Amino acid sequence: MMRRHIFSTVLLVMLFVTVAVPVHSQIIAETAVVTDYMWRGFNVLNNAPAVQPTVTGILGDTGFDVNAWFSFALRDRYEQAIRDLDEMDLTLTYSRSIGAIDMRAGIFTYHLFTQDDYPDEATFVREAFGGITLTTLPLSPWITYNYELLKEGGNDWYLEAGLEHVIALSSGQPVVFSAHTGWYKADWGDLGGEVTDISLSVSLPIETGRLSIVPWLTASYTPLQKVNPDEFTVHGGMAFSGVFLAR
Repeated sequence: MMRRHIFSTVLLVMLFVTVAVPVHSQIIAETAVVTDYMWRGFNVLNNAPAVQPTVTGILGDTGFDVNAWFSFALRDRYEQAIRDLDEMDLTLTYSRSIGAIDMRAGIFTYHLFTQDDYPDEATFVREAFGGITLTTLPLSPWITYNYELLKEGGNDWYLEAGLEHVIALSSGQPVVFSAHTGWYKADWGDLGGEVTDISLSVSLPIETGRLSIVPWLTASYTPLQKVNPDEFTVHGGMAFSGVFLAR
């Protein structure tokens, strides 16, 4: 019943986006299929592949966008081919460019359903975040800081930084190479601001009008056994997305 209520709420929010937002707003619908769901170094679904749909509303020229993201594991649970909802994330972001600097800030919430014995208040987490990208420097370096907003047991944070480089094949097809690392402080995971994940990725965005297909492959290194016992993992996926005009 609770999950039906959540879905209804998200659908109402997205309906509002389509009918009550500024002119030139857009809806971006995406579905990704991934071999593993890696998050801050953790293999969240224990090597299970997953389907992860996303809906994003870009609110005209205001700088704001809203995003709803979901994850469903493709591993049997109670003899289901696609098991119940594992996670739902909602994000509100404000972005602005000043010269060569792209800035972003917002509120990010996620609700986990991977363990049925979790109390509701333990699975719902809200974070504030802010970050910048230096678009004119080589490799477009970026950094983002997430800070957990909890009355008790808070003060957790996650700092991530990365680089990106795009090359064009002779056909004009872009190939995107990126590197990423993250530092995590979390009392619940006994992490004291340590490096939790380092990754290298390559993706091949294929654009066809308002539709796109993006396959990618990532190699990840997790220095801490308590975060991911596998230490080295290779995972990937493919995303399918479309852009639609709301107004």
